Amino acid sequence: MLNLSQRSDQFALDSFQHLPKHCLDYVKEDIDAGEEFSSLIDIIERFPNDVPRFIVNGLTEILSQYPPKHIYRRVGDNIIAKYQDSGYGLESYGCVMINCKISGLPVFPADWAYQRTSTDPDYVGGIPTHYHATIKYGLLPEANLEQAKTIAEGVLRRYSINPTNISVDDFNNSPDYVCLVLKFDSNTLTHLNKTITETLPAATGTYGQYQPHITIGYINPEHATEAVNLINSALPNLKITFGNVTTST
Repeated sequence: MLNLSQRSDQFALDSFQHLPKHCLDYVKEDIDAGEEFSSLIDIIERFPNDVPRFIVNGLTEILSQYPPKHIYRRVGDNIIAKYQDSGYGLESYGCVMINCKISGLPVFPADWAYQRTSTDPDYVGGIPTHYHATIKYGLLPEANLEQAKTIAEGVLRRYSINPTNISVDDFNNSPDYVCLVLKFDSNTLTHLNKTITETLPAATGTYGQYQPHITIGYINPEHATEAVNLINSALPNLKITFGNVTTST
């Protein structure tokens, strides 16, 4: 059982996966020194518009477990109050993506899949009911989601995606699961991601470098190696076909 300090640091480490690179660079020395939780509080103070609301909500819950006079509680509560009063994090945590189909993809045995507690209708347990490749994921106000979709549709009418160098990898993992993705290269999607970011500056990305990928399942860690080997054996016969551009919040 983790104590409060350990849970706080673990929450910060999990949160860092959803923050832009410039935020992490700002507190890199503190993170390297083992000050994960205080670094997260510093990021919210310095870059409030880059921090999604679900992180602030989680931080609020953890801070409530500290005594009122504790330094984390006093400083953190003050920063969160400013965040809430300023309306940061109210914009949609949006995604622009392109739907796709994957032929030749093996079916994972049911006991390999991590049983997500989410009620997300796009998943049965830890396996997607359909697939998509992310074009842009980040803090996209709803007004910009349709603009981003329009940009994507315009580019994709003129250029094909042409995925190359398809490989399987694990991505954005937790102690409870391994997230398996198909990574691939696509000059079109990389250019499109860059275009949306530059055209819509509020579209703050959550990862330092864009990598086209398709999530194919959340797998129990004890079956991760088997799952990777199964997909690797199928790679020569995999074929990805792309459909329409969609958005989600």
